[in-house]
Amino acid sequence: MNTLDTIHEEHATMLAIYQALGHLLDEIKAGATPDWKLLATLLDYVLREPEELHHPREDRYLFPMLSEREPASRALVERLSSQHDEGREQMGALAAAFIRYQSRGGEGFETFERTARRYAEAAVAHIALEEHDLLPLARKVLTATDLAELDRLYREDGAQPAGEFRELFKKLAHRLPSPYGFGGRPR
Repeated sequence: MNTLDTIHEEHATMLAIYQALGHLLDEIKAGATPDWKLLATLLDYVLREPEELHHPREDRYLFPMLSEREPASRALVERLSSQHDEGREQMGALAAAFIRYQSRGGEGFETFERTARRYAEAAVAHIALEEHDLLPLARKVLTATDLAELDRLYREDGAQPAGEFRELFKKLAHRLPSPYGFGGRPR
């Protein structure tokens, strides 16, 4: 799988996680008892995967390459990079809201829910912009040599714990209820 396909797959995974988070928030709002371990695992993925794997690689490799190859893409790249920065700020608010919710129970839910939904909505909009504008442009303007170099850079980027996130996603898939996961069915 090439790097642009990998980015697309990471987007699909993140969208599934955000949808599952919304489902869990709906259940809690309807009166379900929170599954703290599941919520913590889900938030661990939400708070870490974009910042430790996905966004840094885009910022380091794809964005500069695309900006160099297609100067008209710079405004889009700057917008996406700015959204990465905003996402990091929102992550801090989300983590703090979750801690308050855990410690205060029901009275902290409203703030946690609002913060989580706001974060997920912004992330989904960001992914849509990358899927509809960035990736098609990259496929159009990057040469075969550029794509091979991008693949090499992503492969050699050993600073990112991709395997750890795959394992975390598998754990989530087995804990999330159907249709978002396997709902605790045996593996």
